[in-house]
Parts: sequence; C-alpha cells; structure tokens
Amino acid sequence: MRLANNKWLLKQIKANSNHWFDKGNKRVFGDLGYLAYYGLKTGHPYLVQHTTKNFMNVPDSADIIKSFYIVRKVADNYKVIVGNAIEFTTLADCKEWLRNN
Repeated sequence: MRLANNKWLLKQIKANSNHWFDKGNKRVFGDLGYLAYYGLKTGHPYLVQHTTKNFMNVPDSADIIKSFYIVRKVADNYKVIVGNAIEFTTLADCKEWLRNN
C-alpha cells in the first residue's frame, strides 16, 4: 500500500478542528501548510503540520529559518488530539514514520 496525502481526510479534519486552521493561529504558530495521512500499519489518521516554529527546542541559528514537520494524532471524530506531537526535520522522515505506524 502506498502512503499518500489524503485530501478528503484533511477536509474532515478542517471541518471538525477549525480553530487549528484559522489565519491567526497559522500566523502565531508559523504554520506553512497541512497534510493528512493514514498510518499504513494502523490505519489511524494523522495531521502533519509544516511549520517554522521550534516546538521541540531543536537548536537553530538566528540567521536561518528552519521548517519542521509535526505529526499529530486525529480522533475518530476528526478532531486533532492535543499533545504527543512528534517532530521531524524532513518530510521524508515524517513519511517513513507514518509508513511504520
């Protein structure tokens, strides 16, 4: 089975967790975009935030803006579950994790 961004899933998440996607939140948290995937092994839905904020205290340079990918679990009712976020520095690493979960 192939891992692919699921646009229908992202629409459901946006409809049920709309506070995550408003412009003010996006600006404050430095979000660049969002992707939605089902984990290949579990079938569990996940939201992937592409962001520039350093939530996990990864050392960075003041001169360079780095982007991160943060994976968040999504409940059965398509609401984003707060907490237990997992951060990756590349989308490839993020997708590898999703293939194994």
